[in-house]
Amino acid sequence: MFLYPLDKMSGLFDVVSTSCFHVIAPPTRASIRKINEHFGVPLPPSMVDFVQSVQCYGSLFAGLGEDYNNQMHIIKINSQYRKMRRRKHGDKWRRALPREFIVINHGHDDDCNCIDTGDWNAASGEYRLTYWCPGLEQFDHKDDSFLHYINRQLMYRAKHYAKYRNYSDRNRDVYEKITRILGEGWEARLRT
Repeated sequence: MFLYPLDKMSGLFDVVSTSCFHVIAPPTRASIRKINEHFGVPLPPSMVDFVQSVQCYGSLFAGLGEDYNNQMHIIKINSQYRKMRRRKHGDKWRRALPREFIVINHGHDDDCNCIDTGDWNAASGEYRLTYWCPGLEQFDHKDDSFLHYINRQLMYRAKHYAKYRNYSDRNRDVYEKITRILGEGWEARLRT
């Protein structure tokens, strides 16, 4: 998979994220320190850099700012998922969210993307990210780093605008902005 650098992904995010579902506070050094202490592991530095560089990250990520009582804050969201219990085939109640997962994107529909603190990638210097939803026991899809994750997420959205660029003036405008950010030939790189 061809990987664009974080600065390109930040620019792309601001173009393809059409709305900000939730207004959440920007991260600060103090809030990141508190979040890292709360979970006992550091958030991926590239994720922190990314959310600090975009206009409104509340359409994709849990809050990382000092608004700790916000229901969209990463600590609140993870607290809610940690309280969730599931029963399998009449078995005893068990924690739904695996202990090693930290939800960073709740997907607004229980489709979550999580940091897997049990899966360190020495090559990227970050924990891998995985897809999870309540009741799911197999975790087939993993991203090697936050950079891999955000490339996959945003290139999927960019591909949509490429496919439907002639559908409306807005789609064409977004497609042209994507091309200015990623450069000519970006569609061909989707296949590499």
